[in-house]
Amino acid sequence: MTGEHGNGFGSADWLGVEQTSSLDHGYGSKFRACATAIERAFPEIEVLGNAKGKPRSGAFEVSSEDGVVFWSKLGGAGFPDPAKLVAKLKTAFASEKEQ
Repeated sequence: MTGEHGNGFGSADWLGVEQTSSLDHGYGSKFRACATAIERAFPEIEVLGNAKGKPRSGAFEVSSEDGVVFWSKLGGAGFPDPAKLVAKLKTAFASEKEQ
């Protein structure tokens, strides 16, 4: 996954977070917290909300531009804690760089 941009995201310049658009369930604040944490840890990466269009009901999915899924609420992971999400991303990128 280490690609032309040297950021551990392969050729990706962004991470997408698919989130249910209903802000009254806290998705908006959870998205902003995760986006802020990711962008602070990886300043070269832009975090986009619902980059692939209309979100699925109950979704909070974090994936790279090239389709790698790092967190999936629909897959049973629940909402991410921003610090745990960043730690998971750092671990994933470190292991990819070693390959």
